[in-house]
Amino acid sequence: MSDTEKVFSYPFGEPEQLLLHPDYAKMQALPGLARVKLPYGREGWLATKYEDVHKILTDTRFSRELAIANDEPRMYPGHLEMGMLDMDPPAHTRIRQIVASAFTPRRTEQLRPRAVELADDLIDTLLAGPRPADLVEGFTRPLPVVVISEMFGLPTDDRAYFAELAEAVTTTTRLTPEQIGEYLQQLWDYLAGVIAQRRKEPQDDALTALVQASDSDQMTEHEIAQIAAGQLAASYETTANELASFFFALLHNPEQMDHLWMNPSMIKRAVEELLRFCPMSSASLFARYATEDVVIGGTLIRAGEQVLASLIAANKDETVYQDPGSLNLNVERKPHLAFGSGVHRCLGTGIARMVLQVGLSTIVRRMPGLRLAIPESELEWRTEALMRGLKHIPVTW
Repeated sequence: MSDTEKVFSYPFGEPEQLLLHPDYAKMQALPGLARVKLPYGREGWLATKYEDVHKILTDTRFSRELAIANDEPRMYPGHLEMGMLDMDPPAHTRIRQIVASAFTPRRTEQLRPRAVELADDLIDTLLAGPRPADLVEGFTRPLPVVVISEMFGLPTDDRAYFAELAEAVTTTTRLTPEQIGEYLQQLWDYLAGVIAQRRKEPQDDALTALVQASDSDQMTEHEIAQIAAGQLAASYETTANELASFFFALLHNPEQMDHLWMNPSMIKRAVEELLRFCPMSSASLFARYATEDVVIGGTLIRAGEQVLASLIAANKDETVYQDPGSLNLNVERKPHLAFGSGVHRCLGTGIARMVLQVGLSTIVRRMPGLRLAIPESELEWRTEALMRGLKHIPVTW
């Protein structure tokens, strides 16, 4: 049987550091898409090439909503509710417009000075403390949770609780589906309570903006809470893990770190290259359903079949990026797909970019000479979550 006829088990083994499993390169070498089988659900197609992935994400003939009703390829026995990610236009368009009102570029940029202040406070604490210090616990995890909590107006005393719930709902193997469902319900109930308070006492925050924008649709507190929970959890977990991966990638490539220290004005370009280089997830887990026959990359995907689009593989496509497996802050590259594309492109892109820029620039400005305090081989990576990341980064300077 040739590789084009095989059905491959997916995901391809455990993620190792920031490396993609070698099978992704094998899939990209195939003349068309690969056939894969996840632990649960039907078989599906896997797209790994940049152009194929981009086409699937932007082609309206692919549906998320129908994938759920047709035994989608998945990691869990049952289906986990993913809010807007489970919806198609026009319902998705209506809800997205409501949520977008809370994630405006203006609101994000208004928060930037506060994010810089918070980042400096965290660095002050690190510099005043013992060495080695844990960059994850001391910086890359608390910075996003505080910034995003302030953006949504969550009380200071509730931030640790919110972070615990957000981390739990993005796990893959650490919790059972029933436990994940319980954490989700707790997160929805918590946010529904905060939303009810915002209706009585509006504030200048994203959650109030979300409540006010949803009033015309007469959405309940629970419905708004489900939407807000998805945005909060995804924004926090994605940003926290990606920021830690940024520093690992730079410390692993010291010549790139040195270049950034000497050229701090290139932070924005560096963030984009690091977003391309550092895979956010361990695998592509959200299938789309073909509503009619579609040809992608030379493969006929028949109506009723499902396809997975791998963002992390697309960002390492050697037909699009020169030497894609290398980190190079000096190269102008084609826009990456780290945040997706099309109608389901991540709504938290703006806040994530801002926090990543602030986090990276603060370390560059405040901690010259930063280096790992232990060998790379001793670093522990999270393997039980949707988001790829490090548990700890012991550093000195």
